[in-house]
Amino acid sequence: MVKKLLAGSLLAALMVAPGAFAQDAPELVNVLTVRTKLGQQQEYEALLKDIWGAFKKAGVEQSIFVSSSASEPGAYTFVTPFSTWTEFGELNAKINQGFSSIPMVMQKMASTYTHTETEVWAARPDLSYTPANPRLVPDEGKYTRISFFYPHPDKALNFESVVQKFNALNEKHGNTSGSAVFQLAVGPDAPAYAVLIDGKDEADYFAEAAKFQQKTAAEAQAIIEGAGEILRRIEYEGTIPRLDLSYQP
Repeated sequence: MVKKLLAGSLLAALMVAPGAFAQDAPELVNVLTVRTKLGQQQEYEALLKDIWGAFKKAGVEQSIFVSSSASEPGAYTFVTPFSTWTEFGELNAKINQGFSSIPMVMQKMASTYTHTETEVWAARPDLSYTPANPRLVPDEGKYTRISFFYPHPDKALNFESVVQKFNALNEKHGNTSGSAVFQLAVGPDAPAYAVLIDGKDEADYFAEAAKFQQKTAAEAQAIIEGAGEILRRIEYEGTIPRLDLSYQP
């Protein structure tokens, strides 16, 4: 189980090393999304420090990785890795103990946001791509591009086949950008898959993606023929690590 934040990006925090599932990489992650009210970001971030202090007193031993949206100001994502549901239950008990010890802080916090959403995602290392020579070391990844794919309920395996073909294409052409794939385990819109790829920053991510797409355009097009019938929709999100807001036990 990953208890310490070892690197800067969301991908690196989940995978320990970009593009490679390490032995202690998490099997499951709890993902909390929070959207704050206009003008309340500073207050929200300040209150987080009080909450983290309460977590330490309650004995919360699991790191919580925080990132902010690159495209939606005031949107934050909290990622908590865990391995078993028993472990998650014990973690939640300590978290709730921390919350209950600071009722006034929690009351103030509730006034700073408009929306929260919680999902659990399961790691799919069998669908992830591990380059032989990753172009980024963990500390270099300062931006993570997340592509969310929503296949039709009876087309999930077809989608997984497409992902495996793209991984074979990546390996054939020596793509040095690794990816991590997660599948929605608990949430309202399954089946769904998230594909995470790091960049040094947003511009670096798109520059590398464009170079590889140019190299493999014809082969990629052959793979995605008919993919539109597999998917209900696709969504994209860029995230920026906020280690200054993350929780370290």
